[in-house]
Amino acid sequence: SLSSLASGAGITLTRSGTGAVALTLADWFALNPVSVMDFIPRSDHAAIIAGTSTMDHAPYIKAALTAHSVVFVPGYTFNWAGGTTYFLVPAGRTLFGVGEKSVIQITGSTITEKMFIPQNVSNVTFSGIKFIGNSQSAGSGDSVCIMIQCTNADVSNIEISDCFFENCKGDGWVWV
Repeated sequence: SLSSLASGAGITLTRSGTGAVALTLADWFALNPVSVMDFIPRSDHAAIIAGTSTMDHAPYIKAALTAHSVVFVPGYTFNWAGGTTYFLVPAGRTLFGVGEKSVIQITGSTITEKMFIPQNVSNVTFSGIKFIGNSQSAGSGDSVCIMIQCTNADVSNIEISDCFFENCKGDGWVWV
């Protein structure tokens, strides 16, 4: 029936290789994090993998973090077009990658104020991502990758670990 198909009932997946365990479709989705690639049009996947994409991925990264609490950034370069509006990160979100190969970069020469702003929220994590600014600045907060804002709110558990920052300009890469 369509309802059992949609729920993954009766469908199992087994990866190749000795010792691989069969998982129901529901278990497979529960164990595998959402990726930003799940939100980017398939027509751009080959260019991302080849390192030649010119698409602005900011709307798709924002959509993934809006819809899911944990989002994976695979080991490719993702573009954040200069001039793109920053993203107010909701509470309880994690954006993680595999280190210096998971790149989110500001493209073009237009000033971008910030990429991500956890504002008056708690339990936000950025881990294993390389952020590259575009070195453009007209004042405070320009070309900042992560800007933590706290205005008369109880903010706790903001974690930035194993991240790399390059070409960020302005007052810094993290404001508190």
